[in-house]
Amino acid sequence: MDIDLQTLGDPSQHFGDLYVLKQPLGKGSFGRVMRCINKETELECAVKIINKTELTMDLEAATREVQILASLDHSNVVRFQGIHHNKHHVFIQMELLKGGTLAQLLKRRSLSDAEAAVILRGILRAVSYLHSRDILHRDLKPDNVMFLNDDLSSVKIADFGLSAKFGQHIFAKTFEDMCGTVAFMAPEQIMHRNYAKPVDIWSCAIMLFMAITGKHPLLSQGDTVAEYTQKLQNPMWEFSSDFNPLARQLFLHMTNMQPLERYTADQALRHPWITREETEIPKTYLERIADYNAISQLKRLVSALVGAGALLYLQHGKKPLYEASSLPVPSISEPLPVASAALPARKPSLSPSAVSPSYLHSLQHRNTVKFDSVRRNDFRRRSTDLVSIGFAHRSPARDLDKYTHSPAPLKSSTTLRPTYSSYLRKPRLSPTVDRKSG
Repeated sequence: MDIDLQTLGDPSQHFGDLYVLKQPLGKGSFGRVMRCINKETELECAVKIINKTELTMDLEAATREVQILASLDHSNVVRFQGIHHNKHHVFIQMELLKGGTLAQLLKRRSLSDAEAAVILRGILRAVSYLHSRDILHRDLKPDNVMFLNDDLSSVKIADFGLSAKFGQHIFAKTFEDMCGTVAFMAPEQIMHRNYAKPVDIWSCAIMLFMAITGKHPLLSQGDTVAEYTQKLQNPMWEFSSDFNPLARQLFLHMTNMQPLERYTADQALRHPWITREETEIPKTYLERIADYNAISQLKRLVSALVGAGALLYLQHGKKPLYEASSLPVPSISEPLPVASAALPARKPSLSPSAVSPSYLHSLQHRNTVKFDSVRRNDFRRRSTDLVSIGFAHRSPARDLDKYTHSPAPLKSSTTLRPTYSSYLRKPRLSPTVDRKSG
């Protein structure tokens, strides 16, 4: 909606011609809010009356409030119904919220933990909607949180006089002016630093604390702005013994001193204290990085253990199992059970006392010689193949047949094969080649 309050408007649109005044409701940014009856529709409504002559430089901000409010449509945001203005006044018509404000409710009675969660859920839904449309409220406080009726779930956010719209980038616009109520400002906001969406999350956290305890977590009676600003530089949060641990965790995530590490509205809505379900606690960016580093470190530890196990296996692989492990050593008087099919039928099994040392020595020697012979043949075969391949790359093609050999295994020890030294000799030139012609 394109609204320009700097124009003269309709001179015939006077308040008495449009509304029937019933009672004042309060004072918002740039003007007073009245409970009225629309003469045309005969329905009750809330009308915010803004005096143009008193705004002077703030007329642009009032125009921004009207434009933002007219563009919103959410169950937890006060509904815009229309606007009228003449030369001296602006009349913003909104839905009437009969349930009063959160500040009034906290003065009347204390809230239970579940009731506080219901209220915060509605506030966070509204904030999530605003942030999805790139809108900052910048003045969230109990006076600007209202109820449609006595149902606490009918909570709505009102008074968008200090709201602002910014671009997609989180720091596309910065607001250097002092906006909002000091007691609910984030540290970066009150200290005139660059700020964006996280300032609204901080304000929601302060209201969370007040909804549970009924008091401000930092502000004491008689504190000046300078004293409160000093407290914000290093806040010391104090929680009573009956403060819900989940609510405490959510509060600390929403009041992180690093704005980018605060919860977003969507993350806060997924927190178990808000959902009242056993759901997973959302993690911030740094927490996810810490988890990733911990998992990577665990993987490296497991890899190191696997490597150490492989090294031990290589070192002790040729030894019996009971020598490379903590297994008990079997006694010679208690032979291990052996399947009868594994023993030759013509040789009956011998008891340990019937085996002579010389027989055992001959068996061991025979196995050693056989193993060494197989290993030597395998080494010769591999080395011969490697040398022939290397020589084939640097020899003339006509001499390949002279030095190639079959990779078949040796049939006997008398099989002739070229020696390694023969490969080192330079191949002789064929007599048919003319050396002069080269």
